[in-house]
Amino acid sequence: MSKYSRIPTEGILYLTLSLPNQPMGENRNLGEILREIGMTDLDRVGLVGWKLIYTVYGTIDMYDVPSFIVEGVRDIAPNDNIVNATNLFIHLEYGVSVINSAEEIGFLNLEQLMLQMLYNKCS
Repeated sequence: MSKYSRIPTEGILYLTLSLPNQPMGENRNLGEILREIGMTDLDRVGLVGWKLIYTVYGTIDMYDVPSFIVEGVRDIAPNDNIVNATNLFIHLEYGVSVINSAEEIGFLNLEQLMLQMLYNKCS
């Protein structure tokens, strides 16, 4: 799918994200992959799950993503640089999926929009 992206991308095989009961083969460490693509301990990382935990209850450092993803990010970035960014997508007042219709979302260049929102909310 990377060849259809509007920004230059390269597909990376990460077997842990494959469908259930698929061969895992030689799996790589997520932290290693993130380092290879240029992530450093200076980067600020927004983890996005599917439930609006932070802003409703809990704290910005509570995540509803698999622990292997959180640990892979923590291999590189310190805890202070990792935040729950799910609200950028589904917050009832300003989330992308709330302020835009399905048709509008289809016309947006979401890659650029997400990068801008993450930069503004995480900085």
